[in-house]
Amino acid sequence: KTQPLWPERFPPAQLNRIMEQIGPILFSSQYELEPVSAESALATRDEIHFFPQHLIPQLMPRYRVMTTVDLSNPNPNAKAGSDPDFCVFTTAGFDADGRCDVLSIYRKRFPQDELVEMFFLLQKRWPSNMKFKVQKDHYAHALEPMMRREMAKRGVWLNIEFAPISTTVSKVWKIQQLQGWFKMGILRFADNISCKNELILEVLRFPRGTHDDILDTLSDLFHNKDSHSTWEVMPDHERGVIVPSLGKQFTGFDPISKEARWLHDQIEAAHSEYSPITGAL
Repeated sequence: KTQPLWPERFPPAQLNRIMEQIGPILFSSQYELEPVSAESALATRDEIHFFPQHLIPQLMPRYRVMTTVDLSNPNPNAKAGSDPDFCVFTTAGFDADGRCDVLSIYRKRFPQDELVEMFFLLQKRWPSNMKFKVQKDHYAHALEPMMRREMAKRGVWLNIEFAPISTTVSKVWKIQQLQGWFKMGILRFADNISCKNELILEVLRFPRGTHDDILDTLSDLFHNKDSHSTWEVMPDHERGVIVPSLGKQFTGFDPISKEARWLHDQIEAAHSEYSPITGAL
């Protein structure tokens, strides 16, 4: 829970140490009285894969990076005594094979000024971030003019897409589509994300958990504003078949061999150098 019921016996710092020692699953059962059922979970614990964060700089040139944002009430005291939702920023990169690597997750009840600042901090940390995708709810209506003003003041223009909330597809259904990605092992998380335990519990408790803010941002990575699959999930070699512009196009002559170079050949060469296990070149 957000607040310990017996802080004199179990202060927050001690509870955090216990969670690190026994793990989030056992902690959820014994200390939060919320047992986790493996049968009804979105994925099992073994299907939640982490990869070493030191590989990110090596993989970054192959990523198409985007950030999804799930907003919450910007006033953390608006619901005193309750457990309101969190604001979550999830940054992920899709590689040439269509696999999704989550690079960072920030989960907090941000006050309004920190919320605005997070957009600029994340763009600075991930310069290749192509866009921020924000669900256009009533909180987003207040955020949009503030972001425009701040971007004009700083002279830094971020690509922010305010996507309307679907009225035809339920949030639960969209999140459930992540199950296949977990089971195939092509949705991975950097091992240094700051809310690893919260991520694991959201996956294992879904759809009965109190919070699903992280899962919301994960599902938005895979869906466009029309709730269809995003283009990023397609492997590059499949794009070459579907899209004529990525087919066999002349790109010039090789300066050394003087042979003609074709776009399709370059895509195939890059794909053949890709390791499906590590994602590295």
